Parts: sequence; structure tokens; C-alpha cells
Amino acid sequence: HNFVLDPHLRFFQLSNDRKRIVYFSEYKDVDQSKIIFSKIIRIQLGQNSEKFLVNPMPKLEHMSFTLYYKDKDGSRQDINLTWNDEYEFDVWMAGIKALICREQDKKISKSELMSHSRLY
Repeated sequence: HNFVLDPHLRFFQLSNDRKRIVYFSEYKDVDQSKIIFSKIIRIQLGQNSEKFLVNPMPKLEHMSFTLYYKDKDGSRQDINLTWNDEYEFDVWMAGIKALICREQDKKISKSELMSHSRLY
């Protein structure tokens, strides 16, 4: 799977233990190219982050979001993601929400889980 990252195309996947997203970057080492679900602070739908405002993609705004998280040193980080396929966006967004809730021991309703979807 792939997503756009500030605005570079990156390949990413879930870790085998489903506790993090791992992406591949020639500019970052392995420790810096993962997002741990338990460290995610919030998800912001759309393209409202600073980086998205500099590099907007209006046709993909409804399939875009920013993850805000803390890295291993506790510093606040963000990563901007977008898809060009609405079904894939829905699947990944619902999966990310569910895995965040699992790792942070929170409950989520079906309507909250799918609140991002225009297809649902």
C-alpha cells in the first residue's frame, strides 16, 4: 500500500504484531520511520496541517488526514497521509482507528469507526 508523505510517495505496512505502522524512507532510519499506535495523540481529517496547507491536494482532501503522535523521545510529530482510492482510504482509516483504540484500551462505536467515510 502507499500514501503521500509531505508530498512523497512512500510504501507502508502494519507491523506483524499490529502495534505500529512502518514506512520506508531513504531519509530516515528504521527507528524514525514507524508510528506506534499507543503513541498517537489524534487524527485530523482533511488537509488542515501546516504541511498540507503548503502542498494542498484539493481533489484528495476527502481522503486525507494527519496523524499526530509522540516519537520515542516524547517529541510531538505529525505525518500527512492521503489515498487516491476511496475504498482503500476507508479500510485503512477504520483499521487505524480500531488499532489506536485497542492499543490505548478505549472503546469505539461503529458510527465513530466509520465517521470518516462517504461510502458508509
